[in-house]
Amino acid sequence: MNDARGDTAWDTAPLTGRLSRARWHRYRAETVAGRHGTELARPSWRERSEHAVLAVVFGVGVPALPLALFVTGAPTALAICASALWSGSTLMALYWSRRDLWRPRVRARFRLAEFARVNGMEYRPEPEPRRLAAHVSGAAARRRHRDRITVPGPRGFAVARYEETSGGDDAEGWSVTHGYAVFRLRESCPRTLVARRSPALPRELKDVEPVGGPAGTSVWSAGPTHPLLGPLLGSGVVEQARGFGRSVRMEIVGTELFLIREGFWPMRSPRLWRRLSSVAQALAPFLDTTDRVDPAKCLVPYGR
Repeated sequence: MNDARGDTAWDTAPLTGRLSRARWHRYRAETVAGRHGTELARPSWRERSEHAVLAVVFGVGVPALPLALFVTGAPTALAICASALWSGSTLMALYWSRRDLWRPRVRARFRLAEFARVNGMEYRPEPEPRRLAAHVSGAAARRRHRDRITVPGPRGFAVARYEETSGGDDAEGWSVTHGYAVFRLRESCPRTLVARRSPALPRELKDVEPVGGPAGTSVWSAGPTHPLLGPLLGSGVVEQARGFGRSVRMEIVGTELFLIREGFWPMRSPRLWRRLSSVAQALAPFLDTTDRVDPAKCLVPYGR
């Protein structure tokens, strides 16, 4: 079927294709009841209806200016340009505003849940709050993992989004968002960081001088001569990881290998999963193959 090695493609149709209406209505009802996390549970009437209300408002607003211009005068080039600009900006505002509404957020979770179901994966929309073993910031008062999907079995791994926010709710508060994939290596490696940009370094690598790595990256390692490190970096995994963007970095902490990307992590993109399949295939010779490995445990307990 679908495994973590990348030699069989995952079925990504649930991420973008048509979905079962019956399953969607059932999932939405379960979300309201709190069976798929607390964040979207028991929404108010306003939260459940604001998507439809917003669509009606924008549906009326989009043709309003063009009709007014063409009714009051001849369709000049200026009127046509103004109408196109108004319609485009209105539709863009609808697209961006709907992402934070209740119904689209539930539907996004439903697509991920269906993707995990048909591929034999585990999906948890709100997993427990733990701090990443990899170096992200470490100074946040609040940490949240979202939309974690675990690929089970030998050479399995976990993929999720990670958010850290400061304790204050005022304007001076800060937050960081990352996406990550974590793999379990068959043996421990020294602390190592591979990146194209100069990142904030963990304490163990503060005094380490970087060396040139594959695909134009720099490598900081506490044990650059470790026998597993050279073959791993030469496996093509760094080149495959470039497909996630320039901000992606690879970090090794013991037996845990992280791929971390700053900012938006497109979990519902088939391209992301194809890239993850290629990364898993490149890493296959170096991964732990025991069935008891749980990649979701490659996290440091919260507060440590």
